[in-house]
Amino acid sequence: MLVQAGYNAGVWSKRSLQLGALLLVLLQGCSAIEVRDEPMKTATDSVSTNEVVVMVKPPVKVSPTSEPLPQSVVPTQQPKPQSLAIVLIKGNENYQQIANAVAQRFAGESEVFELSSPAPQASEINRLKNSKHQQVLLIGAAAARWAVDLEDRHRVFAQVFNHQQEGLLEAGFSGVSMVPDADQLFSTWKTLAPNLTHVGIITGPQNEQTIAQIKLAGQRFDIEVLHREAANDKEMLYELKQLNEEVQGYWLLPDHRILSRRTMKDFMSISVKQGKQVALFNQQLLKYGGLMYVGADPDDIAQQAIVQLSTTGPSFRLLEKAVIEINQRAVEQLNLAL
Repeated sequence: MLVQAGYNAGVWSKRSLQLGALLLVLLQGCSAIEVRDEPMKTATDSVSTNEVVVMVKPPVKVSPTSEPLPQSVVPTQQPKPQSLAIVLIKGNENYQQIANAVAQRFAGESEVFELSSPAPQASEINRLKNSKHQQVLLIGAAAARWAVDLEDRHRVFAQVFNHQQEGLLEAGFSGVSMVPDADQLFSTWKTLAPNLTHVGIITGPQNEQTIAQIKLAGQRFDIEVLHREAANDKEMLYELKQLNEEVQGYWLLPDHRILSRRTMKDFMSISVKQGKQVALFNQQLLKYGGLMYVGADPDDIAQQAIVQLSTTGPSFRLLEKAVIEINQRAVEQLNLAL
């Protein structure tokens, strides 16, 4: 029993020496580690309650492709704007409504600059250039085209259909779409004509991004959008006749490069003879047999413009609403259900 006890004591003594040596090594290693007396952050602690975090998508390179231009998701935010110049052409009631709606929503000071048409006066241009406004909203293609050289200002355009051809995004502008919400149009159209499957659109060149967004909306309602390009009004009417056997209706967009008053009347005359359903951007054309008027809501345009004024870097926002008026007489003539 004594021998066994002595043996056990020797074993424990040897193990104690080994453990002691191991602890010494560990303590020496820990002395090289810097310990900070800070509480561990949790997922909710990682951002202070006063800090604003903006989720930013990678920048979009704008190129003349058929891919839709993504809706801007408030890119890099800048400080709250202090003053705004709202520029529009004189005498356009629709532009004036948009200008008024923006002025009501804008948080800072705003001033309206009305330019003469077709060419602004030098005094009008100098007045704007010499103003203190660093934010500029340009309503209409003429106003936007004139402001291309205002590179030291934050510029946002609205009511410009052919912005791709004008190269506005590449020139550093941000923009708001001129086309009403296509989902709302197609939803209403499908209610009137459940069997609608093919819609034709004819525009001038370089509208790939706008058409791509419309095609995506059509797919959500099982509608195929067939797009044709025309260089002028004669080609536009030619394409209209070529699409006759392929579509049940047309969406006439406000591309004035290929439209004149006479062309629009001819378009309606041919479409009615073909028995087509036509969605129009102009209410006055309803009397020629159009099925629906579909237009943009000035308040919606103003709201999207305000969002764009709070961002930096070229980006593009789609409209979220559509103003729709249905022609009851056309519904009856086309044997549709209202």
